[in-house]
Amino acid sequence: MRQVAQKLHRLVRRAEAGEQQQAQLAEQQKALYQQLINTTEQMVQQAQQVVTCLLQHTQKQAERLVAHVEPLLPLVQRVIFQARSRVLQGKQVAASDKVLSLFEPQTRIIPRHKGGAPVEFGRQVELDEVEGGIITRYEILSHPDEHGQGLQALSHHQQLFGHPPRLLAGDRGVHTADTELKAMTAGVQIVAIPAVGKISVVRQAVQHSRSWKRGYRWRAGIEGRIASLRRDYGLRKSAYHGQDGMERWIGLGVIASNLRHIAQAQGVKKAKKRAV
Repeated sequence: MRQVAQKLHRLVRRAEAGEQQQAQLAEQQKALYQQLINTTEQMVQQAQQVVTCLLQHTQKQAERLVAHVEPLLPLVQRVIFQARSRVLQGKQVAASDKVLSLFEPQTRIIPRHKGGAPVEFGRQVELDEVEGGIITRYEILSHPDEHGQGLQALSHHQQLFGHPPRLLAGDRGVHTADTELKAMTAGVQIVAIPAVGKISVVRQAVQHSRSWKRGYRWRAGIEGRIASLRRDYGLRKSAYHGQDGMERWIGLGVIASNLRHIAQAQGVKKAKKRAV
């Protein structure tokens, strides 16, 4: 299976490189997929036979092995079905029906809309950051959609600090039709979130104002925070399994990052006192 998968990857790279004879490459790809499907079906049959044999024994070791294998078999059968439908029959498979990982079923497809990486696999995490580089909230989104997160961040900030922030900034995806109105009503002075779609002349004037641009530039700091969390605190890949494990892993990374920034701020204050 490893050898067939390697051949398949080489075919995909050749197709992406824009080589000719695309139809021939597609037929070769289908043949390789058929080999993978046949081998996987044989493996499933053998696993089912092994499970049946193990169930006839009462040893704890056999019970543990059955408990590990049995939940995987339905997932493998779904993978076989979606591969046959999508590749061999040319049918579309809904994203919600796809099995992306046998061991991490919470994995989602994340559209990136960027060159070289149109999609990624994992979970999208929403972060709220306040002045000083402190992250006050994180949330693993059920779907790769930030819609409405701006108001949730505002509500959490009010509960945590007892007052609204002076500035509310975020990516385009957190904007909703009533985000700015509700934020202004709550007491936010500047809402620096780009509007979605075609914007009016009035909105263009707002987004070209100096205060709006200054606020939106402050938002860019969260990109550096995300890069730091991924690079320095392990958020590129969760070392714990399952949804709960991912929640703990992200929380530990956020706590470590916050403690570092608090320590740095305290060190600067002490240095200023010594200087005075």
